[in-house]
Amino acid sequence: MKLDVKDLRLLYHLSKNCRLPISQLAKKVGISQEVVKYRLNRLVKKGIIVDFIADIDESKLGYGRYLIYLAFQNVDEFKEKEIIQYLINHPFVAWTTTSTGKWSIIFDFIAENIEDVNNFIEQSKEKYRENIGEYIVAPQISFQHFNSKYYQIDKEVKQKRKKIKHKVDEKDLQILQLLSNNARLDYVTLSKKLQLSPNAIKNRIKALVDAQIITEFFIHPNKTLLGFEQYYLQLDFGNQTKEQEEQFISYIREHPNVNAYYKPLGYWSIEVAVFVKNVGELRRFILDLRNKFGGFMKVHDTMLFYEEPKSNYLPKGVFQS
Repeated sequence: MKLDVKDLRLLYHLSKNCRLPISQLAKKVGISQEVVKYRLNRLVKKGIIVDFIADIDESKLGYGRYLIYLAFQNVDEFKEKEIIQYLINHPFVAWTTTSTGKWSIIFDFIAENIEDVNNFIEQSKEKYRENIGEYIVAPQISFQHFNSKYYQIDKEVKQKRKKIKHKVDEKDLQILQLLSNNARLDYVTLSKKLQLSPNAIKNRIKALVDAQIITEFFIHPNKTLLGFEQYYLQLDFGNQTKEQEEQFISYIREHPNVNAYYKPLGYWSIEVAVFVKNVGELRRFILDLRNKFGGFMKVHDTMLFYEEPKSNYLPKGVFQS
């Protein structure tokens, strides 16, 4: 599907806030409401928009996020699909991607503590003892993503908001669960499902956003259909100063091809997500990093992300336990 300027502007504004009503999207894109509905439905039908995401801070609900890197062994195509489906169906496995690098699959696991992670690993090894090879569990310290850069409309700026305390109750959890499956559900639909007025739903969502329990609403696009390849670079730092590290973070935040970065506990210093049109662009990006920061930074590993079979950022197990 060939995207025109109006499609890109629509995707851009949805990446900034996928809950914007049709009327506001029409004004921002400069087209009628009927055309917005048509284009939005077409983008979903063609698979450009995969999901509407509510980014929920699991730490505010008492959970931690662990990235697990897993290498398969002794698997054919059918066994690989079976293991991937097992992971997709697991109630505490969130975002999942396959890779053509050292790791066969990489996924987020949401858990209350490291013991829960270990139990999951042991159960998985017992189930697939012949197929699970090397693996790494990397607790996530911090994470930042930049969802509007794909569309090259405007420079993405993350605004800091003052935190407001909010105690989550059962109705809040029900709202979070529904939004985690489809962040574009309107207030009327939510009110029917939860037996609350639309205005009460609106106020609760605002409170969850103000407390930064919901950090943002965005779309998850199919990057391949947008014409991009997705790579992750694992980088090691050496004897860098605090100022040098801040300069590095500022550089990748501003770079038009960096769509995320995260800091793990151990193994490597930082992981940077880069979307490019081809491997030549990736090489130029890495050379530029080395020219600017080679005095204290080196590339630990490079991974090509192939498919993302699961993109739910907060899985159902969080709401069922």
